[in-house]
Amino acid sequence: MKKLSHYELLDCYEEFSWEDIWKIYPMLSTQDIILYYYLSKNYYTGEGNIVDGGVLGGGTTACISKGLIENKKYNKDKNLLLIFDLFKDNVNSINITFLQKHFNRDLFRYEDNFVDFEEVFHNNVEQYKQSVNMIVHKGDLIDYDKYHYLNPIEILSIDIAKTPELMLHICHVFFPHLIPGKSLVILQDWINIQLPFIHIAMNLFNEYFEDYHECPNGSSKVFLCTKKITKDDVKRIIGQKVEDYYYYSLSNIKLINMSIKSAVSTHNKVTSEGVLAKFYLDMGKTKTAEFHFIDTIVKYDLSMDFIMSEPFIDIYHYFKDIIIYYPQVYSRLKRQNSPPYLKTQQEDLQSEA
Repeated sequence: MKKLSHYELLDCYEEFSWEDIWKIYPMLSTQDIILYYYLSKNYYTGEGNIVDGGVLGGGTTACISKGLIENKKYNKDKNLLLIFDLFKDNVNSINITFLQKHFNRDLFRYEDNFVDFEEVFHNNVEQYKQSVNMIVHKGDLIDYDKYHYLNPIEILSIDIAKTPELMLHICHVFFPHLIPGKSLVILQDWINIQLPFIHIAMNLFNEYFEDYHECPNGSSKVFLCTKKITKDDVKRIIGQKVEDYYYYSLSNIKLINMSIKSAVSTHNKVTSEGVLAKFYLDMGKTKTAEFHFIDTIVKYDLSMDFIMSEPFIDIYHYFKDIIIYYPQVYSRLKRQNSPPYLKTQQEDLQSEA
């Protein structure tokens, strides 16, 4: 199947009613907003359900709903929009701070150190409920151990895989219900350095997916399922516990490098380099992570202004001590023929073997 071009999405910017979305303050880039709208309006055929995992205030749900309402193939009596979210976060979290900044405090419920924001979501998507059949699953996704709907999954949106355990669970619960040659998987945190395990997991399933679209300056990447994935396939490919797939090895470094190589823009390549640096940190390879981070700065000739903006601002606090010495380090490394992290990486892998 032909990949979705960024230029095919541009026409939607004119026809999209932005006011409906802006008033619910979605934590999405304009590229991500249009992507969700376009896929639900122009790609979705009604053969399966749509899963929206990780909705926060309802930004993705609203974009999907707007597209479905304009899609003649959508049948409210047959097709379901399945919502999954804990609808709860720590009182001091970024999510709660963001939501409380924009929405009425009466919509929140307080439970010890946590805040329940489910009413914010329902308030934001209320206008779409008459036209779209939404079923909301509230709670920890880990406790949802079986997809029990008759329809398969045509679009699987993942903004809920915030831990290696959740990503593993998503593979086991949802992947066997994808439609070969039709189903799309949207990874909303793909252009983000914080979650190396989603890159490793998706690239482990490389045989079963093809790249369909990647936002050049947004956060999402879309994969097309090309082959039937059975429950046994999932067990064989990713295992049954986190340690089966998320560990330090040359093979996992190569999997993350696949994301770097396939990235569609310099912005995304730089972010994917950050993913690899974060992987080294997660694996306890601090010096290797630092060297890789510095080498990325040099390789892409990044300015200090760029480092202090997206995408590296997400990783800034991990490397703030070495960034202080950035001018001196940059000058020294520019004179070297080979980046220092390569030797360290090779030594680590040899010692592991």
